[in-house]
Amino acid sequence: MTTRVLASHAVAALLISVGCNTTNTYTSNGNGGYTSVVTNGWLAYKATVDNVREGKLDDGTMKVQVDVRSDQLNPQRFNYLFEWYDAQGMKIDSATATWQNRFIKPQETITLSAVAPTRTCSRWVLKLSDEKQPFTPNN
Repeated sequence: MTTRVLASHAVAALLISVGCNTTNTYTSNGNGGYTSVVTNGWLAYKATVDNVREGKLDDGTMKVQVDVRSDQLNPQRFNYLFEWYDAQGMKIDSATATWQNRFIKPQETITLSAVAPTRTCSRWVLKLSDEKQPFTPNN
């Protein structure tokens, strides 16, 4: 009986750790809106997208602001990354496309901002990752 209980706890811990090591992804639809793929429910409590604003700089370069809200009762940290794509769906590499770490207070909404690396960018993808879980650049 003890072995069965320990085994079930081990399986539950493994499932939790695997389930939390995922990113929640928000993708622009090209019309000022976005679609989301939430694979980590706990992370969605820590940081979830509420609103998106898109615009252009004077030279035509795309910019985006994303409001992220926390439903937690304690301060939290999360990581985020903006990726940019051209009209053909090709990823545009950028030296500034690195994971960033943010702190968010309980029940707070913060704004994440990004500017496309080139004028050819027409779409963005925002990836959120749990700060307490390891992540790789390919998440």
